[in-house]
Amino acid sequence: MNTLENIYYLNLIPSQYRLQPKFMKWLEAGIQKLQDSNSTAQEIISNFDLDTATGVQLDIIGKLIGRSRQLDFQPRAEVSSILDDTYYRLLLKAKIVWNQWKGTLPELYTAWQEIFPNGNILILDNQDMSMDVIVSGDFSVLEKDLIYNGLVVPKPEGVRINYIIIAQNADVPIFSYGYDNEFLGGYTTNWIKEETSLIFGYGKETQDISGYDTGSWL
Repeated sequence: MNTLENIYYLNLIPSQYRLQPKFMKWLEAGIQKLQDSNSTAQEIISNFDLDTATGVQLDIIGKLIGRSRQLDFQPRAEVSSILDDTYYRLLLKAKIVWNQWKGTLPELYTAWQEIFPNGNILILDNQDMSMDVIVSGDFSVLEKDLIYNGLVVPKPEGVRINYIIIAQNADVPIFSYGYDNEFLGGYTTNWIKEETSLIFGYGKETQDISGYDTGSWL
């Protein structure tokens, strides 16, 4: 009950009716029902705010936007295929980006920073109906699985995506020719290492470097 708002509306009644107690009680009861309805509507908005919603509220949001809590693959590290609220919320945000994405790269880069503020993404169009998605940053095993299984980055119709997750700090540029920006740099930067492969190299093999049989150029 919001007593102050009720008093505000009751004070609008002309003086000749204010001294009628039954009328005033009847009117106050009607005002209170409207106040309760308004409070309930405000609670619904708050309860289904994606940043604060939990449990069944997130499940309802998922039904509306088309993304289930149940994954269609088994994640690594013995993690359940039914997402908890934290990871489900992340997946729902990614799905909202999918639903609203107009197909432009700047829009996608902006959305990525909202979902993964501590990670970087680079998208390369191979001009053959495929694109490379290179991701770097501090990601959990489950977040990597979500990316690898195509549940985070929007996929244009008919385009094949090659995912590369780099095992390095997102603040360190990747070595490349002809580029010099916050994501790509020259000789003073670093060769990338994809987390699932070995770098090709000569000489003694290590946990990161291997030869012709297993090493890969990146």
